[in-house]
Amino acid sequence: MKKVVEFDRTNSVSIFWDFENVRQANQAKFLLTLAKSFGRLKNTKAYAQWRKEHQASEMTLHDLDFDCIDIPRGGKNSVDAKLISSCYREFVDTSTIILVSGDGDYRLLVSNLLDEGIRVIIVAGRGSLS
Repeated sequence: MKKVVEFDRTNSVSIFWDFENVRQANQAKFLLTLAKSFGRLKNTKAYAQWRKEHQASEMTLHDLDFDCIDIPRGGKNSVDAKLISSCYREFVDTSTIILVSGDGDYRLLVSNLLDEGIRVIIVAGRGSLS
């Protein structure tokens, strides 16, 4: 008999941060506090060309236990593509996703997550929400 594994989405929160779009490492503590107000923190991922441009910010986020995902090749939307694919792989047992970006390229992702019953919170820099 095959055992069925059910995922418990209850109160699990993941942060997916497009640092190329919202470059404010000083807001990391706020994001963690916000995430914890919705439940148990599951993932904290920030995507950028860390080695090329953002080494000091990477250290700040790393010290706060963010997984800093380096995107070594900087083609147009390369950060977006990696973040979107990671989010689709990992949303299965998540009840809330905090997406840090003002980029309109995430519209389809947000729509699909909402269709799956995932709460989506978008955090963007002032004037950057597309």
